[in-house]
Amino acid sequence: MISCLRFPCFRAVIATAVTFFFAFLTVSLHAQQPPPLISHTPVKVSPRGKPLNIIAQIDGRGKEVASATLHFRRGVNAAPIDVPMEKTTVGTWYGTIPSSYLANKGVIQYYIDAANSAGEWTETVYHTVSVVDPKAPGSTPLPAPAGQQPVELGKDRSWLWPTVLIGGGALAVAGAVALADGGDNSSDGNDGGGTETPITDRVKTLSAEGGNEPAPYVRTIDASDEVGEKKIEQVRIELKVNAVDVFEEQFQVLYEGTVVIDTGLMLGEDVRTTGTLSGTSPLVEIRVLSSRADNTGANKYTWHATATFFLAE
Repeated sequence: MISCLRFPCFRAVIATAVTFFFAFLTVSLHAQQPPPLISHTPVKVSPRGKPLNIIAQIDGRGKEVASATLHFRRGVNAAPIDVPMEKTTVGTWYGTIPSSYLANKGVIQYYIDAANSAGEWTETVYHTVSVVDPKAPGSTPLPAPAGQQPVELGKDRSWLWPTVLIGGGALAVAGAVALADGGDNSSDGNDGGGTETPITDRVKTLSAEGGNEPAPYVRTIDASDEVGEKKIEQVRIELKVNAVDVFEEQFQVLYEGTVVIDTGLMLGEDVRTTGTLSGTSPLVEIRVLSSRADNTGANKYTWHATATFFLAE
């Protein structure tokens, strides 16, 4: 029996078995690796006649993100159009739906997919965006700072539509959940995007954070140096807050003198993001309106704000 180990055929069987074992082990380990993770705050509404900027955080989860693609269609029955997304900062990817597809009121649908260097991929569900007239009457006024009049959407500003995210879970930077379908489902033609193709240097993202400051407290994000001589067309803002102690805090974010986020008095964690705001200012103001100190005299809370500026070509 020992001498049979000398036969080439038996050694070949052993070698083949070892090869298959390691191949199986490699495949099993590979199968346990998760696909990329897409963190995205869906866009609910967008103004007619403006390009729609879509931002997502994509985590390769141990591997490099090789590509990300934005797929969109006008209406719910049209074939989707694919737009490669570009990486702007670490983990942040950016794509644009050209303004020609938002020329009329109706519905735009989109989803995002991403692949890593190993070929693993993932995708979001379809999100539905309602394309609306920015000057439509009946919009809900936004709260304003003391001594100022509230701004009615579509009148004093070309576009303002803040949305609220409940809970502090996912990374969120831009984006859309389903709104009621309806409106114009026709296509405006196969426009590949032209000069509105995403360009990395057209997007500038700045962040600021703080915590435990006695109220009232004001902090400003200033993108003047990053923007330079270029013109700002739109901005999207996100605020994450956490009232650590058992006392309530209140936070506001102002852009061009208008309150675009107001948490009200709150406990625990909260994440809020605006829609895409039209404007030209490089300044975003974060205010802590109320913070009660505990019995040690300490104000215990944290906040983190991110402003993404979209620049003209």
